[in-house]
Amino acid sequence: MPRRHIPFPPPKNYRLTFGCRKTPPPPLQEEVGREDTTDKKDSSRSPVDEQSFKTIAASSLYLLDILWLTCHRFQSWSFVGRLNAILNRLANNDKDIVSAYLSVYAIMQFFGIFLAPLSGLLMDRKSHADAPPQIKKIERLEMCLASFIIDTTLGLLLAVVVFLPVLELQYVAFLLHVVHRALLYGPNSAFIAQVYGPQHFGKLFGLAMSCSAAFSMLQYPLFVLVQGPLEGDPFVFNMVVLVLMVVSFVHPVYIWRRCRVDRRAFNAEVAAAQPLNQAEVNL
Repeated sequence: MPRRHIPFPPPKNYRLTFGCRKTPPPPLQEEVGREDTTDKKDSSRSPVDEQSFKTIAASSLYLLDILWLTCHRFQSWSFVGRLNAILNRLANNDKDIVSAYLSVYAIMQFFGIFLAPLSGLLMDRKSHADAPPQIKKIERLEMCLASFIIDTTLGLLLAVVVFLPVLELQYVAFLLHVVHRALLYGPNSAFIAQVYGPQHFGKLFGLAMSCSAAFSMLQYPLFVLVQGPLEGDPFVFNMVVLVLMVVSFVHPVYIWRRCRVDRRAFNAEVAAAQPLNQAEVNL
């Protein structure tokens, strides 16, 4: 066994030890029990878990997940970056009013910590243990669907509220942004772990974060455009964010559509296999 790294997947009877001492071989019953457990784990694995990193990274499901994360990170960061300009424009550059609104926003940001477990409650729903592997694969996708729909809806509502030039509505925008950001990163990382397994989790998660961060750099040219030629008018910026929120609905819609198609295909296979099984029983 190599000393400087842990092989993945670990071979049979592989154990971590300290020093160079030899470990006695496990008893026969333990080996048999471990083989049975390994067979059960292997049989419950999804075919997606065995795919290569390049195959997963090029799949439409993962690319749409990157698109969803990119749109919502762009909105989250741009809202914080231009919040001071939005409040100054709506409050007619009244520093006292702007300071009061920023204080309320800072307090809401603190209480956003307690909203983070909501995404886990939405996604940690138990699947059927005795379900076939195809159904387990569909259920893993369905676990992520509720969080994606809720967070995408919150992002769209936030874009609409910011679009409206009413100062009092910014309290609603603060609340929407806090909840939206609390549900942003959890569903994405849990989606990658649930659907693709732990084998490529680090690479897939890092690639999604890198792509979304690179796209979010485009907010700087928009800031320059608003402060320069547009003379502080945020209409173009708000319209870009609104379009991105509408586009991000493609990801949860695609997941819902895929789950529906996969369930229909599985039910059709089961229905087609029933007459054959009945014929075998009759023979």
